[in-house]
Parts: sequence; structure tokens; C-alpha cells
Amino acid sequence: MVKRFSRRVSASDMRNSLGYHVRRWLWALLLVGAVVGRLEAQTYSLAPPPYQTVLNNNGDKVSNACVWTYQAGTTTPIATYNDAAGTTNTNPIRTDSAGRMTVYLTPGTAYKFVYEQPCTPPAHGVVLRTADNVSGTPLASSAGDTAGVVGEAVTAGQVVYLSDGSGGRIAGLWYKADSAQAYSSMAPPIGMAIEALGSGATGTIRLYGIVGGLTALASGSTYYVGSSGALTLTAPAFRRIVGVAQSPTTLLLSANPSNTETPWTTVPYSAANFTAVGGTWTVDAGDVNTYGYVLTGKTMTVAFHVSTTSVAGPATQLVVTIPGGFRSAGTAVTAAASFGNTTQSGTSYALLQANGSTISCGLNTSFSTAFAAGTNDTTLSFVVTFPIL
Repeated sequence: MVKRFSRRVSASDMRNSLGYHVRRWLWALLLVGAVVGRLEAQTYSLAPPPYQTVLNNNGDKVSNACVWTYQAGTTTPIATYNDAAGTTNTNPIRTDSAGRMTVYLTPGTAYKFVYEQPCTPPAHGVVLRTADNVSGTPLASSAGDTAGVVGEAVTAGQVVYLSDGSGGRIAGLWYKADSAQAYSSMAPPIGMAIEALGSGATGTIRLYGIVGGLTALASGSTYYVGSSGALTLTAPAFRRIVGVAQSPTTLLLSANPSNTETPWTTVPYSAANFTAVGGTWTVDAGDVNTYGYVLTGKTMTVAFHVSTTSVAGPATQLVVTIPGGFRSAGTAVTAAASFGNTTQSGTSYALLQANGSTISCGLNTSFSTAFAAGTNDTTLSFVVTFPIL
């Protein structure tokens, strides 16, 4: 005889049992979520074809086909490569017996490919197809490259800047950076040309990362923009850091490095920097006590003080050249001080006109009052801050 045992299940027992199973399910779900999350984090990319195959119009492989490569949109030959190390292909590239060829491109550079039947260079064969504006795939690396159009011929390793139109250049083109002007060294984006390019050509500009193929660098030293695309170890007045030498042949190019302020720059004496309107104003080298400037970004501050200068005739304006070849971006007016025979001539003003290259000083803003004539007794002082082009 089988005895049956039973007991009444309390509400507390049911809650405990339910809680136990719920906790098991929650842990299971969390574990599955963690595994799924790991699986989803791993992604893969499609492998590109390791070689190209040239086919004719019937779909047949073309043995010994000729593939000519040019700069995009032109008939200017441009090199391609057989491997990642930069072994140069012939131009034209010749396919093997199965119509295959291997082609590496410079990232960011646009090419034109002309596919032809077998030829005997320099003669061409029958054109099968033309493919223009073919660009190399950017590499996933620590280097930042961009495709840029140069406004003048550059060589590999030269420092270049992206023009905003200043200095008569064409906005949007890359030119050789030069420390002689702030607009071509301090303010704009800069980089280095990775290859030699003719004027108007499109090529690779490296904005940051390692640049190789250089010579005679001092390892560990900081380099600045120099003259006409060159590097210099000496910080110029319009200083712009380019990078630090990693070895005698490689430079670690910083990401768009810049110095936003120049040190105080004294303007060399030149009589041509001082003129008058309605008369003459003679400023000798010994008359100049202060004539210099500081640049902060695209803002210039000029400090000026001359004494014992000579004024003749009814001069209504004493005119000072804006230093550094800059031009003012807008109109600015500031108070100035002028003296004749050690007597203050009254409130004076320094005025700049938009797109102007000079600072005009007058006894009033309408320039209707003439300065007193005198020999070696006229003093003029002002400090003015204004935006530059």
C-alpha cells in the first residue's frame, strides 16, 4: 500500500519559489546580453580585390594589356605602385598572361586610368575604357591626409598652407608657407606635401602624423615654418610650429599647430613709411622712438612714437604705413597725441580705412586742420588695435 503525503503550500513558499526562478531567469538574460554584446562589438570589413583583371568588350581577359595612369582630368602621367612599400609600376602598367595587375595608389590622390589593348610604348593601343577621378582609399593610420589642389609647384616635404585669398592668392588652393607673412604662416591651416606637384595639380597634403623622406633634421628639435615652404630651427617673427623631428629623416607633424600671438616686432627704419598729405613730413632714423607691432590671431596692435620730426606746408595728415605688408580689415579710429614746438596741438586722431595699408593721423577726423610747420619739433604718438585681412 502506497501512502500519499501532501502538504499545503503556503503563500510564502510560493513567493520564495517564484523569486528564485525569476532571479535565475534574470541572471540568464544578463549573461546572454553580455555574450551578444561581445559578439555585436566585433565587426569585419570586406576584403578588396588583391588585383585587377582587364577584360575586353567581349568579357575576355586581355593578356599584356596597357593601362596608362594620369592625374585626374589631365594627360599628365602619375605614378602607381606594385606594393605598399612603394615599388613603382611601369606606366603603362602591363597585365600578365591572365590579364591581371596589382595597383596601389596614393591615398587622397585622384587618378585617370586608360585601359588599352596590347601596345608598344610609347605608342598607344586601342582604348577599351577610360575611368577618371579614381581615388586611393585612405589608410586607417595615425596620419591625417587630405587631397588638395596646389596653386604653385611644390616638392615633397615642403610646408604648405591653405589660402583664404590673402596676398593675392586664390582662396581654397594650397601654397608654400612662408614666415615672411602672417597670412601664409600663422593663421591658416598648414600641412606638408607628400609628393611633388605641378601648379594646379591635386595631391596629398599631410595635416598630421609622420612625414618621412626628409634630410638633415636634428632629432628631438622643434621646427617652424621658414622661407618658401622650408623648415627652420630658428623661430621667426611670424612663428608657426610645424612639428618635432623624430629622426634625421622623419618629422612628427602636429595636428594643425599654431601660435596665435607673435612676439613684439620692431619695424626697421625706412623713410618711405612716413608721408604727409598736403605737405611734407620728414622722419629721420633718430626720430623714431617706437614703431612696432604685435599680432594676436588676425588682430594687430601698432605702437608708434616719433619726435623731433619736421613738417612743411599745410599738411593735414601725417601718414604711417601699416607694418608687415598687412591691410586693415575695417575702419578704426583712436586718439593720438601730437606736439609742435613742444606745445600739444590739441586732440589728434589715428584713422584706418577698410582694406587700407596706412594709418592716417589728423588734428580732427575730417582732416581739415593743418599741422603747424616746424623743423625738428613735431612729435606724434598713438597705439591702435585693429583687425587685419
